[in-house]
Amino acid sequence: MFCDRCIHPFIQSILFVTITYTVTTTKLCKSYYSPYQEELFDKISKLKDNVFTPIGYRKISKLLNDEGLLSPYGRVFTPSIIQSIYNKGKVRNERINREDVVEVLDTLVKVCYPIIKPWG
Repeated sequence: MFCDRCIHPFIQSILFVTITYTVTTTKLCKSYYSPYQEELFDKISKLKDNVFTPIGYRKISKLLNDEGLLSPYGRVFTPSIIQSIYNKGKVRNERINREDVVEVLDTLVKVCYPIIKPWG
């Protein structure tokens, strides 16, 4: 053990500190949305989350098709595509904005008084 070795006579003690902690985070993997995907999600969420007149997926798909917009895969919008974009975007925003969890498991402080052996 470290305490049994020859120590300089002016050293009175040695302090060992061990801290074990875990960090739970969702920020290790980037989630990339193209600007077009961001724009689509913003439009859909504004229409769907409108407090006064929330609009259903069928009407949103009709509005976006009338504007000439296409899905990220180049398809005409259907209610299921609108629902998928809306739900996945909400999950993504929740994951990005989630707080990290830091948990300290063990803290060990050990003071070791060395055995002083003569030099030489």
